[in-house]
Amino acid sequence: MKIKRWVAEQSNKAKRLSKEKRHREAAFVLKEIQKYIQAFAQDLKKKGREEEATRILKLIAKDSTAKYSIVKNDPVPYLNKVQYSDGNQTHSVNLLPGRQSKRLFYGGTNPLELKSFMVEANSTRIVARLPVDAQKRDVLYILNYYNQESNSYQNVPVDRTRVSKIAGTGIVLNLSGKRALVSVNGITKELVHQQAAPFRMQGNSQAFTRFQVSVESADSEKGWALAHSSKRFLSKRPGTIFLLSLGNASGKPQIKVVPLSPPR
Repeated sequence: MKIKRWVAEQSNKAKRLSKEKRHREAAFVLKEIQKYIQAFAQDLKKKGREEEATRILKLIAKDSTAKYSIVKNDPVPYLNKVQYSDGNQTHSVNLLPGRQSKRLFYGGTNPLELKSFMVEANSTRIVARLPVDAQKRDVLYILNYYNQESNSYQNVPVDRTRVSKIAGTGIVLNLSGKRALVSVNGITKELVHQQAAPFRMQGNSQAFTRFQVSVESADSEKGWALAHSSKRFLSKRPGTIFLLSLGNASGKPQIKVVPLSPPR
């Protein structure tokens, strides 16, 4: 099928641009794939060729490439470099604690496997298996901690496909190990450990965003204890993710809020 060959060629072009760190151009190519396939399918529907249109639309999910990025929420500088294969070639990704990796444009099989060379074993091992969903086109994977027994990372995927398209919108992810009451500009939601929720981070006239986080007190009679309060300026690009992690304060609950703006 000519259109399938064209999608494959364009996907490979996007991967090449991404490898050259020309991420905006790569994203543009991916958007053009989506637009062309959708227009082609609509034309088939107008001609009464519904089955062909359905097959063409499935081609988007099967062959077009999604955007992923990774961040290590692990203070230990271990496994700073990993590799993954897209089926055609192997790519390297640098991982630093608390910082996002470069964009990964991936259209391969599920799961996406990260591998690393283990010196002590003198072999390459899979250190994380990241679940891939064709419907989720923009995902941040949090490598939460490295388990020495299983030689792998626990990972928490955060889908920002929708919020990345809505100005002023972001996501809060609770990785504090505690139940938390999160208030963003006066809107409050309760999040358990590893739960994420979207928030309206910024209105049209707002110059900054106000955060307040309370955690469940060890003494049930005291209810919630304030653990973080701040206001900050945000990136103008939508889709920022805020990680809540446990801070270090003797005798007092403390939450660190780590903002992760979408990679360009």
